[in-house]
Amino acid sequence: MIELGSGREGVVYKTEDDRALKVFNAGRLTSEKLSKIKILFTLSLSSPSLCLPLAMYPVGYKMPLAHGCTLLDLLTNPTDNLRAWSYSDKLRLCISLLDAIKVLYSVKEHSILLGDFNKENIIVSSPTEVFFVDLDSIQIDNHPCTVGQREFTSKEIHLKLKSGLKRSDFLLTEFDERFSIAVLLFLILVSQYPYSTNTIEEDEAVLFPANMNCVAKIVDNILHDRFFFKEDGSCESSAISVASRLLWQDLGFEVRKAFCSTFNASDVRLRLSLDSWLEVLKEELLSL
Repeated sequence: MIELGSGREGVVYKTEDDRALKVFNAGRLTSEKLSKIKILFTLSLSSPSLCLPLAMYPVGYKMPLAHGCTLLDLLTNPTDNLRAWSYSDKLRLCISLLDAIKVLYSVKEHSILLGDFNKENIIVSSPTEVFFVDLDSIQIDNHPCTVGQREFTSKEIHLKLKSGLKRSDFLLTEFDERFSIAVLLFLILVSQYPYSTNTIEEDEAVLFPANMNCVAKIVDNILHDRFFFKEDGSCESSAISVASRLLWQDLGFEVRKAFCSTFNASDVRLRLSLDSWLEVLKEELLSL
């Protein structure tokens, strides 16, 4: 077997039958995690974008092998950067990701939210071919999503965490998920976090775990509702880079309006749903 990568939870290998095998580190395969994997193993979903368990073992599970590069790599690679993609290809990428998540939502037997929006768990082969890996972290029924990147986390969850709660103490809502979806789409289309006022260089640094100061600034802006991008294509903060301003201006009005509706919403119920985003993005793509 060939090692593909490792992290706090365990190691992922490429097997001889061209699959991926996730082997958990000692103590990481908890009963809660195992319950999720067992449910995922029983799902009959046809989407090739979802790398669900194919077989279970005492130390982990086997899943389809994703090919391509991580979204993190696409955002930081100086030679093959997402910023160089055409607007239409970025829209196609967003639609592909939403279509994959929608398949998870389509499961009738269980209530599922992706929960963990992680740039390293999204593999991109092309604008129309994407993969979600490490799906054992998602929220299923009353099994919470216990991990999450702070940049993708809603104000409501941040307030719970500040009060002393842990992610394992509560369940995500669909409105938390809507916030995370909007952050993901904004990151792809504008190459910047929606609540960031950093330069492009600092934004790239945010994508590396070592730079926690930038993440802290983003969290503070989320908590204080500081979203500086406006429907008319302008920005209220001079700290936002020229590159990000131009990318924001180049978005269609309905796309900018959708982001503003979500990030400026006084009522979380006004955050756009996945289906609403699909409608907006597909209409935008057709208009090009």
